[in-house]
Amino acid sequence: MYTAHPPLRAVAFDLDGTLIDSTDAIVASYQYAFEYFSLAVPTREAVIGSIGHPLPAQLGMMGMIDIEAAIGIYKPYYDQVAPDLTILLPGAESFLTALGARGMG
Repeated sequence: MYTAHPPLRAVAFDLDGTLIDSTDAIVASYQYAFEYFSLAVPTREAVIGSIGHPLPAQLGMMGMIDIEAAIGIYKPYYDQVAPDLTILLPGAESFLTALGARGMG
C-alpha cells in the first residue's frame, strides 16, 4: 500500500566532496603554512591522505609543532585561495537548481 509522504521542507548534506572539491585549496594552504614556518613541506599526497581529520590533528600528523600559530597562518591563506582553487562538482549546479525549483533555494 502506498503512503503519501509530506513534501520535503529541507535538505542537509556535506558540502565538500558532495557539491564542491576544495582539495587544491587545502593542499596549497597546508604547503603555505609549512613554508611559512620553514618546515618540510608535505606532499600533495600526504595532505590528501590526512583530509577528514580535524585541522589541528592534520597539522600535527604532518609534523607541525606550533599548531595554533599554524592555524593562524593556514586559515587566512585558505580564505584567500579557496575562491579560485575550489571547483563545483559535476551535477552540483543542476542539483541546486532542482532544489530551488522545489522551493528550497
